[in-house]
Amino acid sequence: MRIALFITCLTDTFYPRTGVAVVRVLEHLGQPEQLLAGARGALRKDGFVVVSLPNVANFTVRLMLLLGQFNYAERGIMDRTHLHFYTRKTARRMLQDCGYEIVDTRATIIPVEIALGLAPSNLLARALSAMVGMVTAILPTLFGYQFVFLARKK
Repeated sequence: MRIALFITCLTDTFYPRTGVAVVRVLEHLGQPEQLLAGARGALRKDGFVVVSLPNVANFTVRLMLLLGQFNYAERGIMDRTHLHFYTRKTARRMLQDCGYEIVDTRATIIPVEIALGLAPSNLLARALSAMVGMVTAILPTLFGYQFVFLARKK
C-alpha cells in the first residue's frame, strides 16, 4: 500500500515514529481512513498525529446554504478538490473510529487578510484578525476555519 509506505518513510526520516502531520490532505482523499490507519500502524506506542481539517459548519458556509448556495471555490473550505466535508463532530468521530484518542482540539481563524485581499501587516487586517480570533475562541464550531486535532493511538 503506497500510503503506508509513504507514512513509514515520513516517520522514519522526520519524526522517528513519534508523530505524523496530516494537514490539508484527508478531505482530498477518497478513503481518508486508509491514510489514518497507515499512520496509526507506523507510529510507536506513544506516537501521535496532528490532523487539520476544514470546518464545513463555518458561518460562511452556513450563510451560503441559507441563501440556497453550495458553490465550490478555488481554495478554502469549499475547495473544488475536496471529496469530504467535516464538522468538528464528524472529524472527531472519524479519528476515534480509526483508533485514535483525541488529546486536544483547536480551531483556526478565518484568514481575514486573504478573504479581504489585504497584506497581513495591514492594520485593518490585523485588527479584524484579532476580533475574529476572540469570536472563534468563544464559538469555535461556528467561526472556526479549520480544526486541528492532536491525537494518539488508543
